[in-house]
Amino acid sequence: MNENNLHIEASLLSDIGCVRQCNEDSLLYVYPADNSRLEEKGVFAMVADGMGGHQSGEIASQIAVETINKIYYQSNKPPNKALEEAFLAANEWIYSTARTEPRFNGMGTTGTALVIRDHHMWFAHVGDSRLYRIRSSAIECLSKDHTLVRELFEAGIIDAAAVANHPDRNIITRSLGTHPHVEVDVAGPLSVQEGDHYVLCSDGLYDLVGDEEILTNVTAKPIRIATHSLIALAKQRGGYDNISIAIVACLAANCLQASLAITRFD
Repeated sequence: MNENNLHIEASLLSDIGCVRQCNEDSLLYVYPADNSRLEEKGVFAMVADGMGGHQSGEIASQIAVETINKIYYQSNKPPNKALEEAFLAANEWIYSTARTEPRFNGMGTTGTALVIRDHHMWFAHVGDSRLYRIRSSAIECLSKDHTLVRELFEAGIIDAAAVANHPDRNIITRSLGTHPHVEVDVAGPLSVQEGDHYVLCSDGLYDLVGDEEILTNVTAKPIRIATHSLIALAKQRGGYDNISIAIVACLAANCLQASLAITRFD
């Protein structure tokens, strides 16, 4: 993507981890081949962390990324409205599938999606996967975890120091497909600057790898190497969940383009 000296590269990696029997995460990156489509809709990246057991979580996360991508690119609405429409459609599809297929009963998924177009970005989010922005050697989490611990913190019941190691830190309060209706966090347009890196990841990464470690790896290494390094670091520390990461880099147009790397290890 080359718009006003902005060039987009991406690297995606998903790993089953060291404990789980299947990988219920899904990742997707879309760079439209048609230039008019690229100009109109931009590039799309998403991570989804499925839940439900017996591989139904994998089904939920796959439905989410496929449905949200399809609806977003079909929609004639502005990016923020198109993302919201797509998330609501995915929620309805996952919920109805779980209701009609007993083996999928109770399945659901998180979902965090990013769109970059014309020096601006939009994102939509449900659950506890995350979107980080790395800019000027600083990292910021743009998404808000929909978790019980986050609600306790915002209510003043626990302090910031208790959040990271709280025993209920992985209990989510909002997901796609577990209820007939869901509230979707949508933000944008936000400005995109040359040098920005956006990191989408499941909790299997950030539970074991700190924000500063993510920052150091992404800023010090080519993005393909950084994805592998971060996955390896999470696995060295136990890898008790599936681990997924997508890095989207916004570079100067004169940078030599690296090939897109998308890898999944089951």
